[in-house]
Amino acid sequence: MNEKQKSSQPVAADSEEEIIEHDYKYLQSILSNCDIERLLYAISIGKPIIVEGIQGPTGKSTLVRYLQERGANAIEYNLSEVFTLNEFLEEKNLNPFKSFFQTSMNNF
Repeated sequence: MNEKQKSSQPVAADSEEEIIEHDYKYLQSILSNCDIERLLYAISIGKPIIVEGIQGPTGKSTLVRYLQERGANAIEYNLSEVFTLNEFLEEKNLNPFKSFFQTSMNNF
């Protein structure tokens, strides 16, 4: 293979670098550098990613699809079910699962 043929062959590293550069530019268009670092860290440890924001065309759905296509566990906030627990358990109720599961299993 001569030099011209070698140079016209696609190089995996270049292609991967181009993809990474394109992805990074997309992320920079909607996230701060700090948020990009947080996002990449969350993806690297398999942490679920919840995307939220004001209603309207802000790019939430696009970002979620983009992340899901790359294997990330991502969902829009409004499509999730959120439970907020702000009260401390009373001492008598430290194991709520015991009675819950006993009652639930009796219903099957």
